[in-house]
Amino acid sequence: MLCDAFIQVLKSGRADFNQQVAQARRENPTFDDAAFSEFVQMCMDPLVSAVHGIAPEAVVDLVQAMWETGLQLVALRLAGPQAREPWINQTWQQVLVAAAAHVARAPGQMLGSFSNAAHHLSATPGARPQQWIEVMTQAAGTASDVGALLKAGQVAAWRCGLAHYRESALAQARGLPAALAQAVLQAPDSAWPDLHAQLSADPWHMPGEVPQAGHEVLRAGAFSGFGGLFATPPQVIAANDQIFVRSGDDVWLLMADAFGATFHRATQEEFSQGTKAESADVDVPGDIGMLTSSARTRSTVAVTGTLTHAVILFAPR
Repeated sequence: MLCDAFIQVLKSGRADFNQQVAQARRENPTFDDAAFSEFVQMCMDPLVSAVHGIAPEAVVDLVQAMWETGLQLVALRLAGPQAREPWINQTWQQVLVAAAAHVARAPGQMLGSFSNAAHHLSATPGARPQQWIEVMTQAAGTASDVGALLKAGQVAAWRCGLAHYRESALAQARGLPAALAQAVLQAPDSAWPDLHAQLSADPWHMPGEVPQAGHEVLRAGAFSGFGGLFATPPQVIAANDQIFVRSGDDVWLLMADAFGATFHRATQEEFSQGTKAESADVDVPGDIGMLTSSARTRSTVAVTGTLTHAVILFAPR
């Protein structure tokens, strides 16, 4: 049973809401009315209740934004009981409910931004959407306004594995209140300017830990037969202070730091312009077999071996 506030809005706008559902059926032959109905119960209703308890005057705008966004998400099977991943459902049920005061101020923006964030995390190998949901649920009450919470969401996405967000997240984090920044970074209590400086200077700095130069910090990538990217064991080079990876005819730019690693399509030409390191100068683990390539940037050493489809990353000595 839906809450009274939700029922009243649906009744008053019945014709328009029904028309939107009919349009969704026409545009998406596989659209499932029962799946959408369940999404309304499991994800929309708790959010309406939360917002109504804080700002009842915002409920009409919220329901209108939810209806439009929810129809799209369910039609694409990104949300609802038939969703391929649970993360958007959980984002609505946990993060957005915890952030109800901010949702009331900007429902369309909040629903779209946080649904997109959950989807992007779920679609990125190695990212941690569950951690992002937990972090943002806890941080929701710390943000003073919608803008701060959206910035915090991007910083948290970096913290939860989206390494390519590093530069933009550091820029966003600089302007956040210390308590909010430390909450989404899961950092222990410390002087925020000092922590920001450490994170900016060293991509392998993990809040609360002491880095060990020359030791393995991360393994990135996996065999394509197990859901990874690499059909054959990869090789690495460095070009323009970046690590490039080649497996067969495919080339990627590898972006990595203490929080995770992401791969981005690159070209054979970019790979051919790079150089391999003459010496790894790190403690190469024995389980990767014979060393096949190594590359060095100012902040990272990458190596590959005969017995692994991963790229092994180290903080340099």
